[in-house]
Amino acid sequence: RTEALRIRWARDCHHFITVMPRPIELVVTTTGQPAPWADLRETLLEHRVNVARVLVFDGNRETTPVGLVRSARLELMPLGAPIGGGSRRHFCALNRERPESGPLEVVAFDLHHQVHAVDDRSILENTAAIPDMIASARAIAGGSSIAVSVLSMGLHGVVDPRLHQDIGAAWLVASLAGLARGGADSVTFDGSLLIGGGDSPSPLLIALHAALEFSGAEVLPTDEMADLAILRLRSGKLIRTLIANLSDRPLALPESIVGSRSRRRAISLQGDWLGVALADPLPGRSAGIIDEDGSS
Repeated sequence: RTEALRIRWARDCHHFITVMPRPIELVVTTTGQPAPWADLRETLLEHRVNVARVLVFDGNRETTPVGLVRSARLELMPLGAPIGGGSRRHFCALNRERPESGPLEVVAFDLHHQVHAVDDRSILENTAAIPDMIASARAIAGGSSIAVSVLSMGLHGVVDPRLHQDIGAAWLVASLAGLARGGADSVTFDGSLLIGGGDSPSPLLIALHAALEFSGAEVLPTDEMADLAILRLRSGKLIRTLIANLSDRPLALPESIVGSRSRRRAISLQGDWLGVALADPLPGRSAGIIDEDGSS
């Protein structure tokens, strides 16, 4: 079993460094058996995988026990990555069985938007609660960083077809805006975001790519506006604004985010914004991007 695990991990690591050059989040879930810490450590070091953080969980517990974190830190310290845990379930589980935050460098919890309702309106409205959720997690975590892992529209392993419709992009932008406003330190996306959508990139994937291009950028303050979720980012001289219309009707964009040197492009299936006047409304339950020169 150990040799089979080593071979599988070697293949996965080769994939990470060739196909996915970004830093990875390593998640280890134990279920009563000791974790193969040495195999994990040596394989990751051998293949020079860039690990952003290590999250450890006990599959039989709602939140990570302190002893598991200490074992992981002892064995995985050479990776040079922060080690933490929390809950692989929704935030309520983290709040109900709060882990001892001292040993955790990262406190993580799962976030999806189909806990109580699955209709379009509820999914989008639920994103408004994200900043308060992050603030509560911060109180639990003390000085540890906050990682939302993983962010998904629905339950894990269930691919919601709406992900690759207009509402998928609106949900993603609204979620990212809430996470930025709340001050989350990192977010990991559910793999279902990459499944399906046809041959051409879906609105959600275009929105995700636009956000990743500004990874680590400065988050600029924005005013809260009814039915609009806004994430405004600055990288060098360029300002990128991602906007989601959470209502079911077209909405005109506020003048405060439509600059004279802006160029606007759509990520909506309802109509192409590219080359269209900035005054045109954003279709309902869709998202868009505005890039502008912020040098002046």
